[in-house]
Amino acid sequence: MSETTQTNSFLKWCKKYLLEGQQLDEKHVEKVRNFPENPTIADYLLIKYRKFVAVFIPFFFVQTIWWCTAFRYDFFRLYPDYWHMPVTMIFGALVAGMTAEGAGAVAFPVMTLVLHLDPTIARDFSLMGQSIVRPPVLCNPKKMLFVSIWTSFAFALGLLNAQKKRPTFQKIPEFSAWKAIILFLTGVIGGVFDAFAGSGIDICMFSIVTLLFRVSEKTATPTTMILKGVVSVFGFWYRGVMMGDISPTAWNYFAVTIPVVATMAPIGSFLGTHLHRQIIAGLIYALEIASLIGFLLTGPSEWLLLATVIIIVFGFGFFTLIAKSGEVLMRRMEEENKEKGVI
Repeated sequence: MSETTQTNSFLKWCKKYLLEGQQLDEKHVEKVRNFPENPTIADYLLIKYRKFVAVFIPFFFVQTIWWCTAFRYDFFRLYPDYWHMPVTMIFGALVAGMTAEGAGAVAFPVMTLVLHLDPTIARDFSLMGQSIVRPPVLCNPKKMLFVSIWTSFAFALGLLNAQKKRPTFQKIPEFSAWKAIILFLTGVIGGVFDAFAGSGIDICMFSIVTLLFRVSEKTATPTTMILKGVVSVFGFWYRGVMMGDISPTAWNYFAVTIPVVATMAPIGSFLGTHLHRQIIAGLIYALEIASLIGFLLTGPSEWLLLATVIIIVFGFGFFTLIAKSGEVLMRRMEEENKEKGVI
């Protein structure tokens, strides 16, 4: 293969997987195609440059509030002792914006496995808590559960994506009451994970909509991000206001990390909308494998290693079963559409 051919192949790959472009609803596609000849400022902001406006709004709003508060209470004195998480969240917030893995998926393993902080502090920092505090779980089992369950999901998603050109949807097809119930129960289970790890509802919902309902990773990502944001706000309020027991360490880490997250998360979201769904899935594989390796490097006890293997195996079986159920569901839907003459 000549050098020119290799270059063309590489450029073609980049265009397909890194520059796929955003998925827009039909109404907005029509607005872009029929951009007014004499546009107003609103037309420029809401149609032509809406992507940049979407990134700028949270950046400007959060940064303005933070800098005013930082000068008032001298947050800068905290950086010599708490610089670890701002550096970590340069990557963590970028990932949070690009994938269904919230920032806690990066922050929690780093704080527990690298910095050896109490998982409660890591949980509070990841989302500033959740709405319900569950019965206490030992630190090492928390790490093991968090890593093992989502590693098994990554394996199952990878197996599903190994199918060439598998059909995906931009939204849940033929949405009905029983599908709504499944999503509700998924949210409850995800809330349990958030309660002890500060992360979970996003990846729980992501796993169901991608494996069972075959929604594209590219559509599932912003959906779970919005859900995660709503839950985080409520959880933060409940832990900080109603319970009032957020660790000072978590507050300090939170204070010094805000400007980093406010910058990198919108950028990550912008970049993620242009990536191919398989690239987004690949990022999830890499994060979960990295978390697993990090856990193993901490030297867990033999019984924890055994529990890890058991959970990964059974978890992989569970997520594979969900994926198979999704396959059956798609076949049944296709058969019904054929009978109706839709296909």
